[in-house]
Amino acid sequence: MAFDTDFLSTAIRPPKLKQVEDAFQLNGSEIIDYTHFSLALSSQTKFAIYVAWNIDGMNLKKNI
Repeated sequence: MAFDTDFLSTAIRPPKLKQVEDAFQLNGSEIIDYTHFSLALSSQTKFAIYVAWNIDGMNLKKNI
């Protein structure tokens, strides 16, 4: 599952891009979903414009 916009008690929507034409499009959307996160990718620089993921602090575990 990708980034869940309703993960918190308040819905968090992805940012609106000012330069949508620079964003890589996948299936007509600039949002690319992966397992546990989503991102928008710049076509020119090949770097992420933004990355969004959900972290549940109550389920964090220490790696020793």
